[in-house]
Amino acid sequence: IKFALPGLILQLLSQVSECTKNLIGEVVLTGAGLKLDVLTFVAFQAPFSLLPLLAGAFFLWTPQVSHDFANMWQIL
Repeated sequence: IKFALPGLILQLLSQVSECTKNLIGEVVLTGAGLKLDVLTFVAFQAPFSLLPLLAGAFFLWTPQVSHDFANMWQIL
């Protein structure tokens, strides 16, 4: 088994982000002065979830990405 420290850091960061998202969702949906229904919360949260994904795509983009996307379009 080959250990990869960047992979571990990425997994830990992912878990912390997901837990934070769930905690914020719980607070927003149940009280704290800002009661939202589930659909409104998802519509509010989606753009903020897209920002880190776009940043990652920007920094990791290669011409191979668009070629792979075109090949896998039917599956997506």
